Amino acid sequence: MFESITMNFLTQPKVVAAVDIFRALQTAATSLKNNLMIFAAAAAVASIVIGGLFFLFGRRGAENGKMHVGYVLMGVGVILAAASIVVSLFGLFGQTPQGL
Repeated sequence: MFESITMNFLTQPKVVAAVDIFRALQTAATSLKNNLMIFAAAAAVASIVIGGLFFLFGRRGAENGKMHVGYVLMGVGVILAAASIVVSLFGLFGQTPQGL
């Protein structure tokens, strides 16, 4: 009796549509991640070029350029480490990261 009521509820179109919402959210999150990684790569290259341009402006500009490029490389390292840490945490808890 309870099983038939549960199955009847779970096969209703509204419940099945709710599952599609989670699938759509996962697809949107994956798409957002891919777009942000592309943006991060482009921003890193542009920032390194800007840091290189600082070298044209004398000693103080060269010092600022070195600091700027160092910060950019540190930021790229944080981005790459974050992606690696997420995959490691999935593995630590016995899950496989789908779509990462």
